[in-house]
Amino acid sequence: MSAARKRVAVVGVGTMGSQAAWRLAARGAEVVGYDRYAPGHDRSA
Repeated sequence: MSAARKRVAVVGVGTMGSQAAWRLAARGAEVVGYDRYAPGHDRSA
């Protein structure tokens, strides 16, 4: 019996969210990331 591939949505892909998405994907999850602003915006930390 094989385990089902997990589907995960990460809301907020700044420093912490992008790291979480990266590690989840490395563990085999299907990951999609959502952020309020486009890449390269001026509201990041």
